[in-house]
Amino acid sequence: MVAIAYGVARAAVTAANSKSEAAKGTSKGASKGFFARVLDAMIAARARQAAIELNSYRHLQRAYERQTLASKRDALPFGG
Repeated sequence: MVAIAYGVARAAVTAANSKSEAAKGTSKGASKGFFARVLDAMIAARARQAAIELNSYRHLQRAYERQTLASKRDALPFGG
C-alpha cells in the first residue's frame, strides 16, 4: 500500500511539474534526483519482501478457507 501511495503522489507532482515546465518552455528531461532513485529502490525492495512473505504463508490461507467453509456447512440448519 505504501508503494501505491508514493507512486500516486509522485505521479501527481510530476504531472504538475511537466505542465509548469511546458508553460515556461523548458524541459529538464526524465532524469530523477538521487533521493528519488533511493526512495524508488526502497519501495521496490519492500514490495518484493512483502510478496515473498505473502507467498510463504499462502498454504495457511487455503487451509483456513477450507476449515471455514466446512464449519459453516455444519452450522446450516438443514445439513446443507
